[in-house]
Amino acid sequence: MSTDVKIQRLDSGSANFQQTLLASLSIPLAEDTAIDLKVAEIILAIQNQGDHALLRYTSQFDRLQAQTASALEILPSELKNAYTQLSNEQSQALNNAAARIQTTMISSLPMRAVKAGNTPKQMARGWDKK
Repeated sequence: MSTDVKIQRLDSGSANFQQTLLASLSIPLAEDTAIDLKVAEIILAIQNQGDHALLRYTSQFDRLQAQTASALEILPSELKNAYTQLSNEQSQALNNAAARIQTTMISSLPMRAVKAGNTPKQMARGWDKK
């Protein structure tokens, strides 16, 4: 599957932001199904083959040659350091994206998880538990 991707910079403050964002996320159903199948294949391979599959896919998709899975780990101190080096615009964009992801995640959960007053992290971890 080879597709040309046009990267467009969006301004969350523009009047048509949501419409433009949703239009840019539209993927034809056939490709969406193919992506879902590939993701399922990758998850199954990692479940069955462990770190070997993880490192193989990291090499294939990220073009990163790691010798161990632990070499892929980003330490909390490294994340904090990277975050403090962001410009105000970049950190605000990340915060906005995180808020949108959280809102989307919550809206896709069963109402029983939301009504229980769980935090988003708790809901993501165990939303399907009764």
